[in-house]
Amino acid sequence: MSEDEQMVEPPMRFRVLVIIPANTSDIVRSVEHLMAPYDSERPVAPYRVDISVEERGVVAQRHGLLPDDPEVRDKLSDWYGSPCYHDEQGYYYVSSENPRGYWDGWILHDGQTDVYRLPDASMSGIDPLAVLTPDGVWHEMPYRWDETTQQTAQRQHLVEQVLTHYPAYLAVLLDCHR
Repeated sequence: MSEDEQMVEPPMRFRVLVIIPANTSDIVRSVEHLMAPYDSERPVAPYRVDISVEERGVVAQRHGLLPDDPEVRDKLSDWYGSPCYHDEQGYYYVSSENPRGYWDGWILHDGQTDVYRLPDASMSGIDPLAVLTPDGVWHEMPYRWDETTQQTAQRQHLVEQVLTHYPAYLAVLLDCHR
């Protein structure tokens, strides 16, 4: 991935389009159902998170240690705020944070003006950083804090490509918080 293609974390506040069937009787309930798996506060079973050699090297260097120094494990524990372990596969910690958690809050401002029947030309100025489709797939769009007009246009084109698969659906615009 080139420097121009590198993606960064979306900003703390971002927009998401949630695509739902046009005949949905309870829009909010349908959106809640699709958004639930992506709630960063949703509990999940504990799982192993491997720590890369590069991350270990950065932490070791910050503390004037060699990457294989036994003290690095304690420094990694401080760094991640969680006990770290070492086995034959390398260093790791155990997390119960939702690995698919993209948001910790969202709002539908207006159930009339923020719900669009697809295709809708009035959506051209909307620039979501993700599209959530009826099959429950979160489509993250590339984002750079310093992106060019061309990069923004490319992202908008990607959004349009996803939306073309859902004619006669509704697109619900949410403001999300990370």
